[in-house]
Amino acid sequence: MALAQPPIVFWVDTRFGDLWLLGLPFLYVYLGVVYFTLIGVLICAAWRKI
Repeated sequence: MALAQPPIVFWVDTRFGDLWLLGLPFLYVYLGVVYFTLIGVLICAAWRKI
């Protein structure tokens, strides 16, 4: 969760703002990976009924 908080997102944007991956800005790729990971953790927890 901490990786999706504004201070870290702003730092990532200022540090890697000019980098592009797969035709997308790095920030979008970073947030997509973080959010998909968080959704995966929630699905895994629901599947195991934790």
